Amino acid sequence: MAHELRHTTRKKISHGAYHPLGATLCKDGVNFAIYSKHAREVFLLLFDTPDGEPTDVIRIETRTKYVWHALVHDLRAGQLYGYKIQGDYHPAWGLRFNEYKLLLDPHAKAVTGKFANKDNLLPPYDPESPGRDLTPDLRDNTGIVPRSIVIDDTLP
Repeated sequence: MAHELRHTTRKKISHGAYHPLGATLCKDGVNFAIYSKHAREVFLLLFDTPDGEPTDVIRIETRTKYVWHALVHDLRAGQLYGYKIQGDYHPAWGLRFNEYKLLLDPHAKAVTGKFANKDNLLPPYDPESPGRDLTPDLRDNTGIVPRSIVIDDTLP
C-alpha cells in the first residue's frame, strides 16, 4: 500500500456513535468506534479480501470522549477492516504511533487469521536500528496483518 494516508472513498459516512466500541452492525450500515486519547488522526481501511489492498480509506473525523467514531452506510456483516493511526512516536512516554502499521480492532469479534511476523514487519520500531525501539519502522505491514471482520451477533 502506498504510504500516504488520505481519505479515499465513495461511501456515505456519518458521525455514528461512540458506544459501543468496535464494529457494530446497524440498520444503516456499520458503526466503527475506537478509543485513542493521543491519536492525531484515525483512518479506517476497508478490504474485500484478507490479503488485498484497501478498497476504501476513511478518515474518521468525529471524536467523543477520546473515542473516534463513524457510521459507514450500506456495509454488511463480513466486511474486512483495520486501522492506521497517526500520532507521536515517543517511546519514553509510552507513545508508539506508526502510520505504516495496520492495526487490528482491539474490540474485533473475529479476525481473518493468525499473525506471522514475516520479515519482522509487525513491531512499530525498526529492530535493525542501533536505536532499537527508539526508531520507528517505516516499512508498511498491511500485506501481512490479519483483518478484523464485521460480524452479525444479533439474536434471531
